[in-house]
Amino acid sequence: MSDKDCFKEGERVIVTWDLYSNDTNNSFFIGTSSTVAVIYTIVDNPTTGGQTITFLSGDLENLIKGLTSSEFNVSVRNIKLICLSKETVAFNEILQKWSTFYGYSPDYIIENGIDIITFKNGELYTHNTNDVYNNFYGEQQDSRIEAVSREQPGSIKFYKNIEEESTTVWDLIEGKNQIGQSTNLIKEDFETVESFHYAAFWKDANTPNVDNPLIEGEDMRSFTMSLLIRNDSVTLEKLFSIGVRYEVSEFSGK
Repeated sequence: MSDKDCFKEGERVIVTWDLYSNDTNNSFFIGTSSTVAVIYTIVDNPTTGGQTITFLSGDLENLIKGLTSSEFNVSVRNIKLICLSKETVAFNEILQKWSTFYGYSPDYIIENGIDIITFKNGELYTHNTNDVYNNFYGEQQDSRIEAVSREQPGSIKFYKNIEEESTTVWDLIEGKNQIGQSTNLIKEDFETVESFHYAAFWKDANTPNVDNPLIEGEDMRSFTMSLLIRNDSVTLEKLFSIGVRYEVSEFSGK
């Protein structure tokens, strides 16, 4: 999500600003401050060609006015708005660690026995109560998992294909490595044998000076490879394993 995507009325944003000394002889940078505010109105400003944003509470304006009062002798510069994260992180009590990110951001979460209840824009929602997966507040989302292939990290490898053991195919949004190469796969690229799904990696999409880099580009070759896969099913899906096949490059000398 870009910063502009969250600049809407009713959205929470992080507001940051820089503080400078107001000393006319020696103005210097003091530090950066921030707070969270809710956008109240956004009005186009024909004079500047930009927009004028006001906030739901006057607290932010009062805070800045207080900082710039003669008592503190400072000035506020470089005011910026930053989107708040649209994710919710979940803690797995069995594994005893933070394990999952969800692509929704409720205003409030409570537990009701073994159920979860969230509030969004004044509405109450109960979770895990219907057969539709990945639908939050009327917005259909997808499931994503990122895995890293780092076997024999000291050797350069030529990555050949990906294999998944799952109920349905997960497409590869992006396979990338530390030298800037990138590739991808759609569901139709996979061949299914029983519950296993196989696909050969396309070439590096960032290969320069070729008409079709995914076909004519350079091989995916590096020490490690990061894989971001996605499933947009609205029903229960299971992913048992994900793996890659590779050959150690002859140029690695190993």
